[in-house]
Amino acid sequence: VSQFNSAAGDYYMIVLVRIRSAFLLFIVGGTLLVGQSFSVADVLSAPFPSNLVPTTDGEMLAWIFNQEGKRNIWVAEGSDFTVRRLTNY
Repeated sequence: VSQFNSAAGDYYMIVLVRIRSAFLLFIVGGTLLVGQSFSVADVLSAPFPSNLVPTTDGEMLAWIFNQEGKRNIWVAEGSDFTVRRLTNY
């Protein structure tokens, strides 16, 4: 009986490895095809936050958001952290 369980286990392990390999090839292949559709301008224009600063009581957060080379200051305040922009450049 132990040989049967070992053989069945080996079979399922081989099937699992093949399924994982096929899935990985599908993901990597799709990523390579999609990854070719952006330019340097697209990368540089991606918005990103920086300089996240909390208040001492933790009731407010402030950060700088750089979008298309324009830096604006944003805050989140209150118990639900409502977001609003302080500057408009």
